[in-house]
Amino acid sequence: MVRHELRDVRGALLGWIDSDSGVDTLRDYRGALKGTYNARHNETRDYRGALVAKGNVLTRLL
Repeated sequence: MVRHELRDVRGALLGWIDSDSGVDTLRDYRGALKGTYNARHNETRDYRGALVAKGNVLTRLL
């Protein structure tokens, strides 16, 4: 598993994306699930599992 931290211009942690086996999971700075991206299906879904978009738009869910 690879973790990519997302920070603002001041360096404050906004959240992170965990990448594992073709699925990216976005969590906010508190660790709350915000959404997932499945590379195999090329779909981004929100924390409820509802389809948000085709393609990877995870950072828009922050």
